Amino acid sequence: MNPEESKWQTRRDRINGKLVSLPQPWKLVKYHPSLNLAQCNRHAVEEFPTDNGPADYALFVRGELLGLIEAKKVSVGSQNVLVMTMGPFEGNPEEARPYFKITKQLFEAFKASGLPGVEMTWLSMGMTNSYRIAIEEGANMVRIGTKIFGPRS
Repeated sequence: MNPEESKWQTRRDRINGKLVSLPQPWKLVKYHPSLNLAQCNRHAVEEFPTDNGPADYALFVRGELLGLIEAKKVSVGSQNVLVMTMGPFEGNPEEARPYFKITKQLFEAFKASGLPGVEMTWLSMGMTNSYRIAIEEGANMVRIGTKIFGPRS
């Protein structure tokens, strides 16, 4: 491994390979404005626009955004990597379970990959309405701000 590996090399050589080689592989697609996100199912949309600039990957399942992945140069030496999803914001918390299962699969795949200098530590899933299910599916970090502070005004 080259310690000067660039961010795009990390994506191409490490993350792309993991996404497409999972038992239920992800389809890699470059973002373009005419892309119909509602039809994306197990798609990793590359260079997805956000308010803070493009995300390296936006993961979509059944037309819904599951989460984002940001690649970092290997030489950055990430110690504790976070995999995160929130699942659907409203509705029956049980509806978030499939999203949590997929996120857990991604977490385990990256953890098992043995990337040098990377320790897959945090699996952050769920919020106030779905944290119990997130914990059942393996989350070791949840976001429960509404439960603590009340609804946003």
